[in-house]
Amino acid sequence: MLDVIRAFKEGLNDAFARTCFFRRNNLPSDAQDDNARVILRLTGADDETAPVPLSPDERTAIGASKPAAARGEFATDERVRAIWAKQM
Repeated sequence: MLDVIRAFKEGLNDAFARTCFFRRNNLPSDAQDDNARVILRLTGADDETAPVPLSPDERTAIGASKPAAARGEFATDERVRAIWAKQM
């Protein structure tokens, strides 16, 4: 799970870096605002996004993952990349 979190944070860092890069390259202000809104929404820092309720299956999966994490059982980087590739 830490690999997934690390990959997510790296993605956010990349998005933030691109946003900063675009500002220096005169990206229109409305596009800059859109980029900022996306980053804030993804990080949960905006006030507009309500928490998403978990389904019973999601709660069960999280309940199973906590003991696995305590045992140090995490997905490999390759597994995380494979999961992300399916989502993209």
